[in-house]
Amino acid sequence: MKVYKILVIDDLPDIIIYFKDIKEIFEERNLGIHLEFEYEHHVDKLDISKPYDIVMFDFNFSGGRVVSKERNKTGLHLIKNYRLKNKQTKIIFYSSSFNINSADQITLKHKDYFEMINELNIFKLIYKNDSESTLLAIEDAIRELDIIMTSLEKMSDDYSELNLTFDSQSSELSLEELIYEIKMDTNEGREFRKNIVELITNYMAKFEDD
Repeated sequence: MKVYKILVIDDLPDIIIYFKDIKEIFEERNLGIHLEFEYEHHVDKLDISKPYDIVMFDFNFSGGRVVSKERNKTGLHLIKNYRLKNKQTKIIFYSSSFNINSADQITLKHKDYFEMINELNIFKLIYKNDSESTLLAIEDAIRELDIIMTSLEKMSDDYSELNLTFDSQSSELSLEELIYEIKMDTNEGREFRKNIVELITNYMAKFEDD
């Protein structure tokens, strides 16, 4: 059974209750999606070398402890650091100010939008207090995860008793090591993805003799 790992970065401890409810709703709807949440409330404890399927990021991290005009810089700064290593993780920004019905509350500048799309590859921006938007955003993110990565993770679950290894550019990697390389979008991970796509394409192609 594939379990999707989600990291929630929010300085408010009560956010655990919110995402606990989100997980229960997924289970009640019987969507075949199983979630595992982890939480980080302190910036200095954030491990950017640990990959997740999805990161839910409070855009106003440290909201109650910094003045309003500094909040966006805090959120963007944290994401920039996270993206230094985690290239493939789906990142969802959420905030109580992301309410399109009250556009005057949205403090983003035009430059912020360009930065989030072009540099940080933010998957979605959602309103913090809308559970249905949160559900849909997570579901969409899961649907768009790298198919090679998720297939390898399924293989890891199905054949956990076997010691599967793969040849890489410079060494032999275990299945778990290969999944990590793909999630972190390293050179070895990209090369393996490229080789797999070419192999599958050639295998499925129908060649006709002249």
